[in-house]
Order: sequence, then structure tokens, then C-alpha cells
Amino acid sequence: MEFSLNHVVVKFIAFTVAVIGGIELFLLVLIWPLFIPGREEFMVLWSFIGWIPGGLIGLFAARVFWRLFRRALFTFDASTKDRLLGLICLLIIGVVPVSLVTSGNVDLKWQEEVKMADGQILIVNRIAKGEQIGGHFGTTGGGGFKEKELTLDVVKLPDGWQPPPPWRTEWVPVLLDYQPEEHTWTIVATFFWCKGPKSPPSLYTEYQSKSGGPWVVVPLEERLIGRSTNLYTHIGGKMPDFITVEERDRQNGNAANIYRKIIGNGRSGC
Repeated sequence: MEFSLNHVVVKFIAFTVAVIGGIELFLLVLIWPLFIPGREEFMVLWSFIGWIPGGLIGLFAARVFWRLFRRALFTFDASTKDRLLGLICLLIIGVVPVSLVTSGNVDLKWQEEVKMADGQILIVNRIAKGEQIGGHFGTTGGGGFKEKELTLDVVKLPDGWQPPPPWRTEWVPVLLDYQPEEHTWTIVATFFWCKGPKSPPSLYTEYQSKSGGPWVVVPLEERLIGRSTNLYTHIGGKMPDFITVEERDRQNGNAANIYRKIIGNGRSGC
């Protein structure tokens, strides 16, 4: 009876390790473009096909882990087996909290300077609500942020400029523009992750607010194509409280082209 119970416990531990290892490898394959600067555009396509190689690799890894740990646990002598069992249990206990810490809902807040087309410097309050994907906590910025709601509120602007109402959508703002003669504010937004049927058909969505009125969606203006972006997009992890224009340029320098310049309103790929 004792041998039978030990047998069941060993098989259960080996199975648990195999499942955890397989799932972790599956997720790593699925999100690997997020960890490489300049691969964000590829992530759109990879989100559709990445689960196939990820699933195959995860399944293969789980089978390997199962056979390896099962054979090892039944082969070692009692004292060595006890040590190994203890180590495996510690690893299993440690993996779960780490996974919970590095992936979950986040509510990020910061202020940033925004340099306008005429050289004027504004200050805006930013809020980004979403899900942290991968281990980017503890760093300034990250590549694994899945957006849910983003807010932009202009809090300091030149004399004579009429402030717009707070802007809030589920997309990522990349460009803020103002035409003083027409009292018209413009925000161009894009996305990090596809959202299925709710995904935009085009790369960019333009919003306008005239004379302090509500934000409305308009077709992307030709005058904005080719413009460099001026909003911080390296969102995720532990965000700084205040971001200067220089810091924005430095962090956004490694981003994909769609986040550094309005490249034209092609299809989103979602």
C-alpha cells in the first residue's frame, strides 16, 4: 500500500511539472515577439498563427518532462528522491506566484511632456488600463501591455489655446495635434493587440474635438501622414511619474514604425 501511494504521488508530481512546463513554453512561443524591439507589427500576424507552433512545442515539452521526471523519480534512491521531490515542490510553488505577479490587470498613471508641431511644450495626464503580459514589472516600460482603456487629459497648454475635453478610448494614442486658427484638437490612435470583431479595420483612427466639443471619429487627414508621433507608447511595467520629451524620444526609438510615424492608413491586419 505504501509503495502504491508513493507511486501515485510521484506520478502526480511528474504530471504537474510536465503540464506547467508545457504551458509555460506554449505561452513563451506565443508572446515572443513582444520581447524583441521592432517586432510589434509581426505580433498582429503571430497572434493568429502562433498558437499552432506554441501548442506543438508545449505538448512535446510536456511529454519530455513527463518521461524525464517520472523516470528520474523512480530511479533515484530514497534520500536523493526526497531531496528532488522537495526541490520540485518548491519550484512548483514558486512558479505560480511569479506567473500571477507578471501577468494581470494593471492601472498605470503618469504625466508627460508633449512637443507640438510648432515647438510648444504641453503637459498631459495619462492613464493606461490593461493587462500585463510577461515579466516586465520592475522595469521602466515594457513590451507586454494589452490595452483595455487609455485616457489623455491636457493639463498645461499655452495662453490662448482652448483645452479639449479628456479623451478616453480602448486604443493607444500616438499623436496629439492642435490647429489654433480652427480651435481644433486632433488625436491619432492605433493599437497594440487585436480585439477580434471590435478591432479597427485600419492602422489608425483619428479623433477631433472642435472648440472644446466632444471627440468624434473622422477620416485620417492627409496632412498627418508622415508626421512623427509625439506621445509615449512604451507602456507597461513600472512607469515613471513624469516623462520628458527627451525620454519619450529615447524610449520610442526602439518601437515599430507604426508607433514612431504616421505611415498611412493601411489595413490593420486584424
